[in-house]
Amino acid sequence: MYSQNLIGKMIDLSTKLTDKYYKVFLFTFLSIPFVLLIELFILSVTFSLKNYVVILIVLAIVEEFFKGLFTYSASLNGLSPYISATLSALGFFAGEKIVLLNFIPTNVAGMLVLPLLVHITSAFIFALTMRYGFGFGVLSASAFHSMYNGLILWMLLR
Repeated sequence: MYSQNLIGKMIDLSTKLTDKYYKVFLFTFLSIPFVLLIELFILSVTFSLKNYVVILIVLAIVEEFFKGLFTYSASLNGLSPYISATLSALGFFAGEKIVLLNFIPTNVAGMLVLPLLVHITSAFIFALTMRYGFGFGVLSASAFHSMYNGLILWMLLR
């Protein structure tokens, strides 16, 4: 009935929106409420499974999908994927931390460098692997992000 799937339509829409570098940052920043809503829904549905590895992987896929969406779309418009990846990571990080600012104690604010580096690294992994397809780029970046999430969780729980 339709010529494209939902992901194809999202890529088309975001391609129309991300024709300038500042728009990559802006739309990634503005996607944070949607990302957090999707993640909350996923947590509510999968938490009873008690399989935390699956939960960490799915949450990473959601984040990397939205970061990668705007990087990929910007590259379709002829913008540099590496500059777009950096701006997407910065927009995601800024939006995420502004929403969560009330929950971050001031004495750990200095520890925000590591999450920023993880966002930038995963965005670069996406930019490097998106030539093999959007899905492959998302899965590659998600694998790295999932390992980071798992390592942090493991360190907190031991």
